[in-house]
Amino acid sequence: MNAATRSYTGSQYTVSAATAFCYFTVDPTAPLAPRIIYGGPYTECTSTHCTAHGGAGIPGTFTLAPADGDSPIIGYRYKFRTDATWTHVSGSSVTITFTPPSRTFETLEVAAQDTLSRYGASTTTSFMVA
Repeated sequence: MNAATRSYTGSQYTVSAATAFCYFTVDPTAPLAPRIIYGGPYTECTSTHCTAHGGAGIPGTFTLAPADGDSPIIGYRYKFRTDATWTHVSGSSVTITFTPPSRTFETLEVAAQDTLSRYGASTTTSFMVA
């Protein structure tokens, strides 16, 4: 793509020199579902194993990272089961802290945000609070 301007005075016009060509890529896809990496003390429940760790009032960390091969990610929105609203954070890879309010089965849902401010598919994980 390049551009030029045309300036009219009555029936006469002047055309500027065209700019240099610029190239761009159209990204028609939203971000892929992000990765959630547990930092402890909590561990992810699986289909065959769910052990309670930590406890009410004991903070845990989770790293939110782009899916392998995903386009540039600028942030995330996340929500724990006990949250009333989504929390938004900026960064390609971000570590968040969560302090469970009670002994419970907890879930974390995360969606990545791309440079066009689109959110993609969510990743949901579960863990048990002792």
